[in-house]
Amino acid sequence: ESRSAIKCGDRVVLCANSSDLPSGTPVSYRIKQCPEDGQSVRTLNSRLEPVSLGAQVDKNWTCKKTFRGWDSNCINFRVSGGGVSANSQNERTFHRYPNIASETKTIVRSVTNHGQRYGWTGKYDIEFINFELVITVKIKLINRLGSQPASPPLPAEGSAVDARTKRRLKRSAERILSQRWVLHRDNCRRGPSCNCNINKQCCKFKVRVRVQFVESGHYHTVDLFQGRNRYSVNAGAWGRIPWDSLDYGHEIGHLLGWYDEYDSRGSRGAIAPSGSRPPWQRNRRGAIMHCSGRAVPKFYYDDFKNWFRSKTSEPWELVRR
Repeated sequence: ESRSAIKCGDRVVLCANSSDLPSGTPVSYRIKQCPEDGQSVRTLNSRLEPVSLGAQVDKNWTCKKTFRGWDSNCINFRVSGGGVSANSQNERTFHRYPNIASETKTIVRSVTNHGQRYGWTGKYDIEFINFELVITVKIKLINRLGSQPASPPLPAEGSAVDARTKRRLKRSAERILSQRWVLHRDNCRRGPSCNCNINKQCCKFKVRVRVQFVESGHYHTVDLFQGRNRYSVNAGAWGRIPWDSLDYGHEIGHLLGWYDEYDSRGSRGAIAPSGSRPPWQRNRRGAIMHCSGRAVPKFYYDDFKNWFRSKTSEPWELVRR
């Protein structure tokens, strides 16, 4: 960036001095967008204090991007006091986080629960584009021309699943999995109480989980049976009619590498091994991986957050909007 850049939430020291005005003179800083008649960003008030060669005032500002877009990404300030005014000599820009190219992440899972072994692979693309962290799961649906059998052989495979069905399944899953948490700069001095508008694209970014049903280039294959599955719903076998509204979101959670969080000790399922990190557990009632609610605990997004942290070389936290 051509001008010195600051990140939203950083502390910026504003400094003005005078050899003519006495100490104690009230002073105001009008922080604004460039140029001279730019939109005001913030006004701060203080008083001149004595120094060896006159009077000076330093004022801390926890900077905040209050304007939309990036076309006029330049700020300076005008200081006024004792009937005189002056413009700052320095200009600053807000740091604009660049796009980060898509990468494919693979998470191999294997766990045994009550003698039953569960093995699967979470796999998705992740990228930062247009100020949004986007996670894309690519799935090929196999159109089975019959209901789920108790054992092989499976019903014959029909033509590609129709677009309407794909849209219905996509909406069902994304309503649960996507945009449940927001990335926020851990070094923002406003902390968890930061009230920055996410649309300002400054220190907060959306996290979107996108489900794509494709005919090629997929990472996962799912048998889609007619009607409601009679024997099992799992990450590789769905019914066109779900048992409830949580089915598709829960199973795609597995395709993201998430474990089950079922309750009873006798419950089967891909329960995380003891001591797993993030803190997967049994009996997380209300959570999507417990299949009892739509809650997406914050740590479910930890892999996404950690990827972004590694790419930006700074810490991030997950917060509500």
